[in-house]
Amino acid sequence: MTNHCPKCQSHELYYSAGAPVGRMNRIYKAGIVTYVVCRECGYAEGYLLNPFDRMNVSNEWDMVKEVNFEAFEKREMLPVSMMDNRCPACGERDIRQSMITDALSIADSLVATLTHLVCLNCGHVEKYVLSEDDREAIAEHWTRTSRPPTRE
Repeated sequence: MTNHCPKCQSHELYYSAGAPVGRMNRIYKAGIVTYVVCRECGYAEGYLLNPFDRMNVSNEWDMVKEVNFEAFEKREMLPVSMMDNRCPACGERDIRQSMITDALSIADSLVATLTHLVCLNCGHVEKYVLSEDDREAIAEHWTRTSRPPTRE
């Protein structure tokens, strides 16, 4: 467990104890995803906290090495951010930002915009909450946490 963002090293990490609403709240044949968002840079990552959900993934999904041999190579992630146009997985600089965003529920009627960045060289995906206002709302309504968050 770590207490800092892997992108900017900030200790201001927040997660929602409730499930997000919309198409991002579930992974096909997996379960509910809990998101952790960095207040400083907006980096967002999801976790399947329920052990039963992870067991279902183990039973239903293929291992990465069986789908994509390149992705199975053991290599450290670089300490860089795709926001700086450099992929942390392969080091290449061909990063694209999706023009279509996803909604991430903050509280009752508050919704953050989640932007996806993709490396065209290796396919690595990162998600960010780019809006400063959205990150402020997350810090106000979500619980401060570490990575990975603990299941309540």
